[in-house]
Amino acid sequence: MIAPKRKRFKGANRKTQLGYDATVDKGRRQPPKARTSSGDFELPPRTRSKLVATARDQTQNLSLVSWMVRKHVSYVSQFNLLAKTGDDNLDNALEKRFARAATRDEFDIAGRHSLRSAMYINETGKAVDGQAFIAAIRGGFCQLLESDLIARPDDLPQKLADKVDQHGLVKNTYGKVEQYCRCRWDNDGRKLMFSGMVKRADMLGDSGTFLRPSQTRGISPISSALNTFRDLYESWEWTLLKIKVHALCGVAIKRDALVDGVPTTAYADSDIDTEGEETASNRTAMEVQDGLMQFDLDPGEDVDLIESKTPNSAVIPYSELMVRAALLAFDIPFTAYDSRGTSFSAVMADRAEYEKSVNAKREDNIDFLKRWSGWKLDQFAREAGSDLARLLATSTLTNQEIVDALEWVPDGTPWMDRGKEIKADADAIALGTDSRQRQCKRRGLDFYKLASERAEEEEFMRSKNITYIVGDPGTETPADPDAEEVEQ
Repeated sequence: MIAPKRKRFKGANRKTQLGYDATVDKGRRQPPKARTSSGDFELPPRTRSKLVATARDQTQNLSLVSWMVRKHVSYVSQFNLLAKTGDDNLDNALEKRFARAATRDEFDIAGRHSLRSAMYINETGKAVDGQAFIAAIRGGFCQLLESDLIARPDDLPQKLADKVDQHGLVKNTYGKVEQYCRCRWDNDGRKLMFSGMVKRADMLGDSGTFLRPSQTRGISPISSALNTFRDLYESWEWTLLKIKVHALCGVAIKRDALVDGVPTTAYADSDIDTEGEETASNRTAMEVQDGLMQFDLDPGEDVDLIESKTPNSAVIPYSELMVRAALLAFDIPFTAYDSRGTSFSAVMADRAEYEKSVNAKREDNIDFLKRWSGWKLDQFAREAGSDLARLLATSTLTNQEIVDALEWVPDGTPWMDRGKEIKADADAIALGTDSRQRQCKRRGLDFYKLASERAEEEEFMRSKNITYIVGDPGTETPADPDAEEVEQ
């Protein structure tokens, strides 16, 4: 007996092995990437300029992008100084002197921006361009530098030609930036000219958005959403144009193809029949009388209003989906853009998640403020005849210990529902899961200053024999706490 021949299935002789499907090109989508390179090589200067120019254009022309950048910057760029050396006199002197040093006349070499304004603009540069710089200038001033102004110009001196790379940086063998090539715009504002080299120690702020350790130039997070924003901008323009066209046309006059078996064609004065003789005019007459539009129509004609069915019912939900996805470039929740139909608890949860994401982004700004504080403190110590210089000279703390005691606290988170949030904060303190100091810092406040102010107020009210309120409303404390209670 002959055994039946076993059927072989197509592909049975192929070997099967474990792997990643994402690396296999099956022809059903864009093929997987096949090459890797350094972060700086992927975005050379010319391509980088295109990306920066596009991001700036979107920020200038699309209010959604501009709002997103402002929202991000306002959360991560503003800080208040709290001095905690343990010496009240020294703390007060430090805060007063730093407040004066933060004015535009003492901070900016150009005399345009205070420290808070400079931090805002610098963070905007990081958000849009990917990177921004603040350099220390002799005389105690700082200079703001856009990302464009650190580059390799055409007029670079020959002695620096072998040192400065294509991105305007001088790096050691480990990739550490040791110098920055600073440029300036020519009189026309179109060409970069060599201005000088800045040492690493003098570049107080050089932070940006980095995704890979090999990068030396930051890349804006907007880059992942630029195409989405451009599509949104164009689709909104086209939708608006369609609505305008419908509004301009307004009325449609319909005419049957044949009237009494003869094609009707409206001429300026009269209609001509097939034999060349004039016939009764079938021209449509339209006029407005007493605020009413009147039509004199021929048989077979009809009037209809052009109704705009734009935008389509599916356009708005899809646009919202695109906006939701684009806002993720800065981790901004959609409820910050549109909270309609969302519960208060959901908004609070989104805000908590967002504030967690901005902590890492605030660290770069705090690092700059620490560097600036140490640089300025050395100058304050040399100011002859100042009270702060005298206190620094007699203090048992070193300058570095004083810098470490300077705490830069982010601006407070605004209240959304003050009553509910205060109740929740009070419950957390009562349960021991939070402290007054932390609660105050989240609002940009100094607990110790508040306590001192309250003590001063209460002492004043006691001196005036005024009854004041403490704790929950309705709980009264007598002006003299040692007075005996009066039985009711």
